[in-house]
Amino acid sequence: MIMYPFTWKHEMGVELHKIRQHLDKASRSCLEQDFKDASAWLERFLMISAFTIRRLSESRHLKIDLDKRFLKALSYSKRKGASKIDLSNWQDVTTYYQTDIPKVVTIPARHICNQLMHSFILLDCGYEDETKILSGFIVTSDIAREKVVLYIEHENYFIFIEEVVIDGTDGYVYNRDTGFVEKN
Repeated sequence: MIMYPFTWKHEMGVELHKIRQHLDKASRSCLEQDFKDASAWLERFLMISAFTIRRLSESRHLKIDLDKRFLKALSYSKRKGASKIDLSNWQDVTTYYQTDIPKVVTIPARHICNQLMHSFILLDCGYEDETKILSGFIVTSDIAREKVVLYIEHENYFIFIEEVVIDGTDGYVYNRDTGFVEKN
């Protein structure tokens, strides 16, 4: 369990600021290396933030109910007859999923965190025009990979992270004398 939520939330805020700087640099420079750097930093941030948020929630250090906080996403179903997704083909998203038929969905934040923590596919992606802006990420878990992938815009996830960072709860503790969970 997490005992000192402020430190975790603060670090997530600092890392979010760094990620935004990397993404901004990549979109301004249009250099391949800057895109690779931004993608690497983003991948790390997504995984760590999802795990941290789940731990904060499980430790009762969030006012946000992860089952009632939803994020907008695009859902792409797996193509009928497409072969199984495995370690040799997981990056071929457009071949195996119906990326031409997006479905707008709202997904509970807890589900997004789970998808990130258990991701089999996690790809940073952007617009395919001349703007070269990294705009979002595609994710699916090891269990969901045979059904669907989700596309989530960076900014939607970042706004959620900001909510977690400023979430002001002091948390809860278990009182061994009374046997109850009490506000800290």
